[in-house]
Amino acid sequence: HVMTVVASPAPLTGTAGICVGSTSLLHDATPGGTWSSSVSATASVSGGLVNGVAAGTTTISYTVAGCPAMVEVTVNPVPDAITGPTAVCAGNDITNADAVPGGTWSATGGHAIVGSATGVISGISGGTANIIYSIGACTATQTITVNPIGPITGSLAVCTGHTSALSDCSGGTWTSSATPKATIGSAS
Repeated sequence: HVMTVVASPAPLTGTAGICVGSTSLLHDATPGGTWSSSVSATASVSGGLVNGVAAGTTTISYTVAGCPAMVEVTVNPVPDAITGPTAVCAGNDITNADAVPGGTWSATGGHAIVGSATGVISGISGGTANIIYSIGACTATQTITVNPIGPITGSLAVCTGHTSALSDCSGGTWTSSATPKATIGSAS
């Protein structure tokens, strides 16, 4: 009897985490193999190009002469658009949400922080921040504005029937908590 020893294919290389509706190219340096997916309803593969079909995991195999090289591929759902307020004052909080569960939150730009599991955003300083909701490598991003809070300046005492000009360095909308006693409006 003659026994032929066939070398196993090289390990698969490429990205093993993709989003539903996206693709990733896997590669094997050993020529002549065939590609397959253990759960083609989750991800299909052709020529090493993996197509994310539905959220879940599947094993992608590259087989040469009966010897497989395998990698588990995770297909993540794509987050929906982030919902919630797009502005917050420094020192205050707002809450954003995403309809697709299972993700984590992060912020870039340094003007806001966000709870990684909650979507609660805290304004730190005036400027813009990108709020990112991630499920694996799949992300949704929303830009928020953090409005600075400056001191209110001007005369804080006023006689009945008179006016006083107040100002704030950040602009915004003025309101009075006691309109029967004092009203407020812009000085246009």
